[in-house]
Amino acid sequence: MNSSALPDIELYLQAKTLTGPERVRLFKLAYDASISSFSGRQALYEYFFFGDPVRMAGALVNCYDREPVRARGAQSSAARGLSPSARPGTGPARGRHPARRRRRLWSACHMCSASQ
Repeated sequence: MNSSALPDIELYLQAKTLTGPERVRLFKLAYDASISSFSGRQALYEYFFFGDPVRMAGALVNCYDREPVRARGAQSSAARGLSPSARPGTGPARGRHPARRRRRLWSACHMCSASQ
């Protein structure tokens, strides 16, 4: 580090175990790893590497075997005296277009079966 500010850096940026120039290099590394344009591109790359994260999360949920949980829910609803039509989540698709919902579920299941 050859600068006219070197004496000030050595005086004001020194730490217990590091010299001023070593801390400047450490700050530069922290900047590069956290807020530089390189780190932004790296974070986006890692976020989207396997595809759309929302769609991948949906595929993961749809690949899970939900029948044991549904059976437990039906048993607890029956124990509380609720009829099958009164159980939450058993009605229509809550305002969504059924064909669109089927298409979304098919694509998520298709992604899951392709990865196995």
